[in-house]
Amino acid sequence: MHPAPRSLAALALVLLLAALPASADEAPLSAQDIVDRALDTQSLGFRSGEVDMTLIVQDRGGDIRERRLTVRGRSDDDAFRALVRVTAPAEVAGQSYLFRENPGGSDDVFVYLPALDESPRRIAGAQRNASFMGTHLTYADLQSRDLRDATYERHDDERIGRHDVYVIDARPAASTESEYARVRIWIRHGDFIPLRVRFFDARDRERRTMFTEDLGRHNDRLYVRRLTLRPAEGGATTMVIDRVDLDVDVPASEFTPQSLLQ
Repeated sequence: MHPAPRSLAALALVLLLAALPASADEAPLSAQDIVDRALDTQSLGFRSGEVDMTLIVQDRGGDIRERRLTVRGRSDDDAFRALVRVTAPAEVAGQSYLFRENPGGSDDVFVYLPALDESPRRIAGAQRNASFMGTHLTYADLQSRDLRDATYERHDDERIGRHDVYVIDARPAASTESEYARVRIWIRHGDFIPLRVRFFDARDRERRTMFTEDLGRHNDRLYVRRLTLRPAEGGATTMVIDRVDLDVDVPASEFTPQSLLQ
């Protein structure tokens, strides 16, 4: 999950978020130092794993629907790949999605919808802005937009509840294809986990807010167990991690469009 610097995060990265044990803060830290720590901490020690999760989608009228997924992921050579399979409810079970990072270019996204009785198809162009499974996430949200080359500005530290947090503004480079002109990130002291992220458009209007609501621990690693995305226009999408296994060795050969049919 780099939750802020990578858009809303590649879905499985959010779920497989790993963190260092808490350590004493080092002063002074620049905005770039803090963001680098957050990025590096979240991917520390992760190579392969599997997660079961629930997506809870609430529309503006208050109606709620759920989707249950299994995500299998693998990270090699700074590239992350995730295979997402829908397991419930029955009417959408069997749908599957493949996300593959390409560090030197655009990410690959493939989708397989059994009800359409067709081969896996690539999501490209304007289709990337379509809703992912009826949630408030788009396919573009779930792709990596690594903003290590963004410009960062550190503001005065704040507190969220009982936690001291760094406050960082990130502005994407002009060459980055992003719908957001500014992202403000609240990053917790000690373990560098983003607790809150706000997304602003070119007119500096807040478009979305993402909240980390609960953390879990797998062995010695922290991960985000529950987070909620709230768009300005209303409604919300909540991701809940039901099971994590970061010791599963998912073979690289699994991340192909043909695997979506299995």
